[in-house]
Amino acid sequence: MGLGSTTIRTWSDIKETFLSKYKDYCKTRDFREEIIRMTQKEEEVLEDYVKQFHYNLHRSKHNNLDQYIFKTIFIRGMRDDCLNTINLL
Repeated sequence: MGLGSTTIRTWSDIKETFLSKYKDYCKTRDFREEIIRMTQKEEEVLEDYVKQFHYNLHRSKHNNLDQYIFKTIFIRGMRDDCLNTINLL
């Protein structure tokens, strides 16, 4: 039983493999525009949009936004059909 030709042989190989797989999860995002430009995708349900919005907000350096700004950015990114449903509630 062997690991094959792509076996990790050095610490550097381990480091590079790990970073290439997990660097997006570990990296703090500092781009405010990424949060501002976030929109709900056509096939995305509102619950998934909320989860993704919170995930991106907590990963960024701008996670202490004013509550009014936070709500405005969130609502602006929602699809019209979801916004209409919330308005009915």
